[in-house]
Amino acid sequence: DEIEEGNKLRANTIRDVDKFTRECRDVYHNLEQEVAEIEALMLELGVEFPFDGKENENTSIEDPKETNNDEKKIVEGKDKNLLEQ
Repeated sequence: DEIEEGNKLRANTIRDVDKFTRECRDVYHNLEQEVAEIEALMLELGVEFPFDGKENENTSIEDPKETNNDEKKIVEGKDKNLLEQ
C-alpha cells in the first residue's frame, strides 16, 4: 500500500511539475512576443534603448506630470518675480 501511494504521489508530482513547466514556457513565449512588439514600437518612435540594462539620457522616460509641474513652478516663479518688480 505504501509503495502504491508513493508511486501515485510521485506520478502526481511529475504531472504537476510538467504542467507548471508548460505554463512557464507559455508565459515566457508571450513575454518574448510583448518585448519584440515594444522594441519595434520604440524603434518606430526613434527611442534608443540599451540591451545592457543601463540607463542613459536617451532611455530615461520622464513622467509628463512631473515635467509639467516643474514647468508650471518655473513659470509661476517668474510671474511672481515680474509682479514684485
